[in-house]
Amino acid sequence: MVLSLLLSCSPNHVLAGELPGLPSWTADGLWYISQAHSAHYSWSDEVVDTAESSRALAEEAWVVHARPANGGQSLTWLASYTQHVPGESSLKGGLASHGDRKAMDAWLGQHPLGPPSQKGVRSPSGATAGVLIDGAPLAWNGTAFSTTRARDELEDVPATLTIQSGGHTWSRVSHTLEGMPTAFGAPEYFLVPIWSPTGARVLWRVYGSEIQTMRGPTGSEPVELFADANARLKLKASTDVMPHLPKIAGQLEAAGFPVNVAGVSMKERDKSVVYAPKGMEVQARAVAAAVPGGALIEALTWELAEDMVVALGSSAAPR
Repeated sequence: MVLSLLLSCSPNHVLAGELPGLPSWTADGLWYISQAHSAHYSWSDEVVDTAESSRALAEEAWVVHARPANGGQSLTWLASYTQHVPGESSLKGGLASHGDRKAMDAWLGQHPLGPPSQKGVRSPSGATAGVLIDGAPLAWNGTAFSTTRARDELEDVPATLTIQSGGHTWSRVSHTLEGMPTAFGAPEYFLVPIWSPTGARVLWRVYGSEIQTMRGPTGSEPVELFADANARLKLKASTDVMPHLPKIAGQLEAAGFPVNVAGVSMKERDKSVVYAPKGMEVQARAVAAAVPGGALIEALTWELAEDMVVALGSSAAPR
């Protein structure tokens, strides 16, 4: 009789079919691209109880995922598939709905990968990441924010993930660290900020170290959470500037500001205006300086899902 096992892993070493450079943000900072390896092994009764190396690799696949940082539908492609044992196929049926390698290459041609992702406390745009538990900050250990508290105390512990920039602090993302009995030890949770190339956005990767239990090793599945890492802008434009809106949005993203394109302004204007709330003067001046042709700064006096409104006037159009 032949037994088979389906495994998924993310090895540190490079395997056949693995794409170099992943995981990575795209250069525009709007997508995060990762890959996952799946392998199906087979063995006969005679070798079940022998060394694990006796297993025969029946088939394996690499799947690439593209996740949009500002919401929307993720994309998935089958980057490579190899069948090592004829007739053995537990993977292929489940991969049929994925896009193919040709479609992936075409998409990446339009959304090229950025430089190696920057991890750490400081973003490329100068923002600072932090983690709070009960209002107390976690220390950075050189590679991650870390804590053993949730598993030490057997209780779930909510962690608040913060971004500080220009004297303002945002707490847009939180995550509950799952408690674990102390009889199994007190491994750490790790929280790592992975910045987009411009620093406009951050991907928080949260994971726990493996622990040994009576049923064998176990650990929490990694969780990845997106967050804007600077003042979030609502971008509107006068009619004559509308054709240039995508390009200007890209310029503001490149300056480190996450942008939500909202369309036509309520009124036409010659000079662009940044509407900002009290307490965000530093960010408002930086946004105004990044707007083509410059911008005036006025008080934001209404409720807004974003942090500021940028109303582009004719002065923002290319000359």
